[in-house]
Amino acid sequence: MRVSPDEFEDLVVKIQQIQKGRGGEVLLVSPPRTRFLEKESPSSRRFTRSIERAAAKIGAPVADVRAAFRAHEIEGNPGEDFQTSNDWFIDSVHPTPAGHTAYAEAVAKRLVDSQLLEKAKGR
Repeated sequence: MRVSPDEFEDLVVKIQQIQKGRGGEVLLVSPPRTRFLEKESPSSRRFTRSIERAAAKIGAPVADVRAAFRAHEIEGNPGEDFQTSNDWFIDSVHPTPAGHTAYAEAVAKRLVDSQLLEKAKGR
């Protein structure tokens, strides 16, 4: 790991400060990954918590792509036999074309819901 979850959180806060100084906004994304990866690599969940804490500190909206992918994964495989891929994942972290579409839809919905697009148009 190149940076710890705490360092990552601090970097996200610094990025927001820089963007605010330039008149920008930040939308954070809670990235998707399979339940298999989270089971095999518990540190991945620590980074998700870092994103959530950073968002709370800086008042930034979060596109919870992870939740959308998780709901889809559980719908297709509700049991405990965690898989390394499904129709939205090539492997445990990389989306398929259908996964990229779902990812983009989740981010776009959050952009609209948070009114960041309206703020950007007003500049």
